[in-house]
Amino acid sequence: MIVTSAVAEELLAEAYFRMKADGNLPIVYYDRVPTLLEFLNVHTGQNAERIVLGCFREETGKPLEFCGFGWSMNPMVVGDKRKADCGFCFFKGPRRVDTVAFGRMMLGCFFQVFSIDALFGMTPEDNKLAVRYIKRVGMSLHGPVPEFASWDGKPTGAWISHISKEQFAERDYLEGAKATIIEEGQ
Repeated sequence: MIVTSAVAEELLAEAYFRMKADGNLPIVYYDRVPTLLEFLNVHTGQNAERIVLGCFREETGKPLEFCGFGWSMNPMVVGDKRKADCGFCFFKGPRRVDTVAFGRMMLGCFFQVFSIDALFGMTPEDNKLAVRYIKRVGMSLHGPVPEFASWDGKPTGAWISHISKEQFAERDYLEGAKATIIEEGQ
């Protein structure tokens, strides 16, 4: 398993079309589905405040398999801590992908490589699969906050998720993982 911030525009375009084919665009972008151009503008290097990570499965003798991606955005300093929002998306494929391990790898990358101290997310309470996933990846849930998000075009409550760098380190999520985090430029 590999997580890297070296994600080319072509892979981001592939991510958009795979989300579209999987039916995940309106789930991931529940407020408003972006056009391809909007998606690329937000997720490419043109947006210095967004960090995008790609998830790849590596098998001997086969090309890397693009399994999903994650992002952090809206960085802000609060006191002496740097916080950001984050999100994840994984693609449907012929074989099961360990999305929890990939999610934890991405959290570790945000904390270790990009020096973020706390990560937050917001998930509509009606997105039951995502709420379960957030718990499994190790983030705590707070709420739901009434009418804080939309789902299917209607106001709904939202869960706010959180994990700090210290909590992540205490839980030792990457211990023993057969995984690689590659920084851009390596």
